Amino acid sequence: MAQASILRKALDEGDLAALARLLAEDSTIAWQRQSWGPPYGIGPCQPIAYLAQARFNGFATHGHAAEMTRMLLNAGAPVEGDPADKESPLITAASYNEVSVARTLVEAGANLESTGYAVANGTPLEHAIEFGSVEIVDLLVAAGARIRSFVEAAGAGRVDRALAFQADDRERGAALRVASICDRLEVIDELHAAGVPLNEFVKGGTALHWAAWEAKEAAARRLVSLGADPGLKDPEHNGTPLDWARHRSSQCPNAHPGGHRGVIQFLESMR
Repeated sequence: MAQASILRKALDEGDLAALARLLAEDSTIAWQRQSWGPPYGIGPCQPIAYLAQARFNGFATHGHAAEMTRMLLNAGAPVEGDPADKESPLITAASYNEVSVARTLVEAGANLESTGYAVANGTPLEHAIEFGSVEIVDLLVAAGARIRSFVEAAGAGRVDRALAFQADDRERGAALRVASICDRLEVIDELHAAGVPLNEFVKGGTALHWAAWEAKEAAARRLVSLGADPGLKDPEHNGTPLDWARHRSSQCPNAHPGGHRGVIQFLESMR
């Protein structure tokens, strides 16, 4: 079996001993870009970047991503990844909700202000907020990541009523969306008290659509209790929040811990 295939197998299975053997034989594999090949669907990248997205894509089901990340870093893998990549491994981990890899990279000194592309020129914090990676949002803020906007403050759970009244309508609508994505119930309450419409479409969906998409049952319940309409259909796909949750669950069942079962059951009860 080729070295790259052995490496993929070790990373997918969480085989620490196999990874240790590979690194002892050739430490350069810690930072070599690999074309992971079918059925992986992950483009060429270094092993840490692969680990940061392997669970989300259903390839890794073990709990050893943190240990493997440390082993790769100790063998010489750069904490900021390959300069040829569009984003740092920390941004990849934030986007794919890979908490253990993100924590390990932060502990290793990863740049909290690097920028990526999924969120144009977005920091790790912005990517974590955009993709509802709440535990990583909290990790990054605790580590000193700068909150650079009203919308980021909403995703981080740092908005009070005074700020909600001061923001313009566009900011407040975007803030409600990310507060819902990130399960920030107090922020949802503050924005609602400030008059932010619950059923306005932002980036193609209402706040309830986005809570459903990112498997945030608590936010969905809060939004409905305040008057969000679970029967609204989005203008592009003609889908309700329940449709969004079902689609996301079928396409990305590993996107969030616990999956979409809770939010789907809640929205089904609203029919």
